[in-house]
Amino acid sequence: MVRLDLDPGPLRAYEMVMGFAARRGEAATRLAMHAAVPLVLRVELLHLIRLNFLPEAAHDLAIEADVLFASFCEDIGNGYFCFASNARLQLLQGLDPAYPDESVPRSAQVARFMLDYLDHKQRNVGTARDRLRSQWIEVERWNALAFAEPELAAGQFAAVLARATAKDDVAARLRVGGLSTALATPLARFGELLVYAEGIDALQMGRTDDADRLFGSMPDREIEIAGIRLKSPRQVLTGYIGKEAPGVQLAESAEQEEARSEVPAEQAQTDETPLEHPKPAHDQIYISYSHRDQRWRDRLVIFLRPYVRDLSIQFADVEESSGKRLEEQEASALERAGLAIVLVNPNYLVDQI
Repeated sequence: MVRLDLDPGPLRAYEMVMGFAARRGEAATRLAMHAAVPLVLRVELLHLIRLNFLPEAAHDLAIEADVLFASFCEDIGNGYFCFASNARLQLLQGLDPAYPDESVPRSAQVARFMLDYLDHKQRNVGTARDRLRSQWIEVERWNALAFAEPELAAGQFAAVLARATAKDDVAARLRVGGLSTALATPLARFGELLVYAEGIDALQMGRTDDADRLFGSMPDREIEIAGIRLKSPRQVLTGYIGKEAPGVQLAESAEQEEARSEVPAEQAQTDETPLEHPKPAHDQIYISYSHRDQRWRDRLVIFLRPYVRDLSIQFADVEESSGKRLEEQEASALERAGLAIVLVNPNYLVDQI
């Protein structure tokens, strides 16, 4: 099976899908189109999709293997498979046109079937016993709802985003993580909502530069989706930086930096100024990392997310701060943290010699 560590571009994905259709035939291609509705496949789900939506291939079990071993499909472990994103988009674009006479789009039919399937799976899985499957069910339910009822899904997603921008709802912020990407295809016409969600996700991951870029591309006003009013992007950004991540700041403009440099020396804070520690809360995870290892920090947070829904995550880039300032930031964060994680790249130690 071809590894999809780097997702093929649109042209290469088109070639992969067309090559698959030429080699495996119409039945396998139609099954792949239906299987593109889920974000992540399980063998059981693919089997049920074939039985329910391809009666003409009810006895052709081999086409399931054709799909799972296609060049655009990857085994991601633990019984889960996923399509390369551009190949998935190519397949989805062909699904509804392949059934032009149906009153309900075929993609919506598959999505409604998935909602029933996921409800059944949810009743038979315990979150504490199988966090991975529970997380998969939650994300797939969002995806299926977005295909089946886009307006309803957009409204519910907006409601989650509204809670995520509330200063006291850490769990809601964590739920947002990755959903903008997961819902990008079925909610493509709600572009403003998706960009807003990407910005909140970037803030939660500590990527303030990305959040500033995303929110800066949007008008600075409240957004209303399906009757849900969301804070203006700038208000979210400044509120998060000021309250949730005091150690993280937006880049200063040249005028701001010049004005700050003109503050009289006697008014400037000295190294001897005592640090006022917040009251210990032990409700945070503190991650210290080097800027060059940001991608590993992001992967760590993605791994931790299902297990820390009730904790906020604070970051410290050791290359952005130094000396006493870094010591003070770390002392403050460690006093509040229930767990501290330090990412150390072996090359970092070599660089210091």
